[in-house]
Amino acid sequence: MRLSDAKRRELCRGVRELLVRLGAAIGLAVGLLVALERPQPAASAACKQPAEQSIGACVNETVLATALAFVIAMGLGLVVGALVGLLIGQLLPGRERPGRRTQPAAGRAVPAAIPGGRWITARYAGVCHSCGAPIAVGDHVWHRPRRTSCAACG
Repeated sequence: MRLSDAKRRELCRGVRELLVRLGAAIGLAVGLLVALERPQPAASAACKQPAEQSIGACVNETVLATALAFVIAMGLGLVVGALVGLLIGQLLPGRERPGRRTQPAAGRAVPAAIPGGRWITARYAGVCHSCGAPIAVGDHVWHRPRRTSCAACG
């Protein structure tokens, strides 16, 4: 079974989105693992004083330093993973990318531009772009580049 161009583009769009999300999730997990493997920050000067004087400051500084280390590692992993997923998604076919050749190959004629379209006799079976009605070979159709409409919609 052959997919239509619209279904193919929709499928590629979904796969791209999945790759970005998967890359972000993997990057987040790697960032968490890196944060867990790193040694914890050394005790601050507030933690070296007697407990009755600085227990609040010691806990505050220790929790903040530990949480900050986790947030930075996981955030960097998330961003890097999402970017890798985005770059891999750009390699998928199904979308015109900038910089591709728009000129015909050497020796081929340049097709005439059809701004509004024209009435032709269908050479291939298909469906109407506007209403989805079937188009049979020999039907009178309104043709524009990459869009064909039946006689009722044309």
